Formats: sequence, C-alpha cells, structure tokens
Amino acid sequence: MKSFLQYLLEQNTESPAPYGALKINHSDGKTQWIIGVHHGEQVKIQDPELKRSIAEHGKEHGHYYEGTGNDTDITQSQFGLETSKDYKGGWDKDLAPTISKNGIQPHHLSIITSNVDENWEQGGVGKHFQDPKQTVFDGILSFYQKNSPFNEAPVTSEHVKKYLQANGPGTDVDWLHQAQTTPATQGKKFLKRIEQIAWPEDWNTKRRTTGPEQLVDRVSTERNRHILGMGSGVFWAGAGHLIQIEELLDQDGTDYKLYGGEQAHE
Repeated sequence: MKSFLQYLLEQNTESPAPYGALKINHSDGKTQWIIGVHHGEQVKIQDPELKRSIAEHGKEHGHYYEGTGNDTDITQSQFGLETSKDYKGGWDKDLAPTISKNGIQPHHLSIITSNVDENWEQGGVGKHFQDPKQTVFDGILSFYQKNSPFNEAPVTSEHVKKYLQANGPGTDVDWLHQAQTTPATQGKKFLKRIEQIAWPEDWNTKRRTTGPEQLVDRVSTERNRHILGMGSGVFWAGAGHLIQIEELLDQDGTDYKLYGGEQAHE
C-alpha cells in the first residue's frame, strides 16, 4: 500500500528523469540510486548516459521494488524489469519484522488511509466494510487482523483506538467516536476524509501539523531511513520519497545528486 503523495502529474518527456533519479554517495563508500516512479506508469530515462549508469549499477547490485511486487509499476521495460522475479527483492519488506519487534505504534496504521481509491479494490480494503451492521471501527480492525503487515504482531482494538485518537489534533474531529458510530458501508468516505487532510494539494509547502499529516510523515521518515540504510542498489520508489529523502540527506550532510525530478517537486 502506498501513499497518496506518490500520485503526481504525468511525465514530462523533456526531462532526463521527470520524477527524479537520485544518486547517493554514502560516507562508507556505498552508492545508491533511487528512481522516482509515477505509479502505474513506466519510467522513461531520456539521457543515455544516465540510463547506462543506472543499468550498470543495477546489474552489479540489484534492483529493489516498493510494496508487494504485484503493482503495475513493477514493469520497467527500459531496464529489463518485467516482473518481481527480475528484482533482488522489495526494499520495504524488512520493515515488518522491525515493527513487530519494537511494537505497533499509531502511525503504522495510517497505511489504511493511503491511496484509498486504489487500495479499496486492489488492496482488498473494501471487503472489510460491507456489513451494514458493523461500524467503520470494526472494518479497520478486521482489515488489520486479516491482513496484518506486521508479521506475527497482532493488531488489537486498542491499536485501532489509539490510531484514531492520534488523528484528532488540528482537525476538530473525534475520529474514534465517528468510527464507532458510522456504518461500515460508509468506510471509504470516512478513510478518504482522513487521507485528504493528510495530503492536501499544498502538502510539500505547508506546515504539516494536523494529526493525519504527522502520522503519515512519521511512516515516511521510517521508510526513507530504512531505504538509506540498505546499502548499494537501485531502489524504485514513489516520486514523493525523493523529496523527503533529499531533506534527510541534507540534514545528514550526505553527498548526492538529483537528476531531473521537476515533477516530483510540483
């Protein structure tokens, strides 16, 4: 499941890499390429030398996909990547054991309000909100109990309660009460309300102070720190990651170069 910020504009074919190709030179001598993806589309690298550098690095160190490996943007024919079998693995798959070990926190449950339209059908979220006798709270709990992304760590009603309460600051909404009193059949509308607060149109320029914004930002920071610690390779990720990773690299004083990326910053 992927965040709403990854849904950006159509690719600009005049750019060497419209959604960005980020080359990172770590102090330990390891090099990473992070390629920005507009989900559902194939990346088109226009610069032959840039394409060659990325391809050679991927051949030596491997390519890594984001998510489950079943998404349409797994196919990147320009680099000979057609299915998940052409990759070394998923770069975010190792996060689950870490969360399981350290404990599920409220922000970890915010993935259910990410890309609601896409995940309602493709991610199987919608089937947990079909019983009119149940509530939105029941639907959220059902989804996580039957599709826990946290390995063996079970999601409990207390986790869901704390997650909904954590969405409250800055929204003037008692999300827990509403989830407990709203029929499950209105679940999509409920989740999209939170998503829209988490990702307003000016998400990359405004101060992000509301509960939904801070929850998803904590998840993003965890994921981005994780990818930066994985060592050499070519990592394919939603373009929004590049914006946030740049900020982390600047904070750390790490050397990097961004190629293209104009539309990732729009």
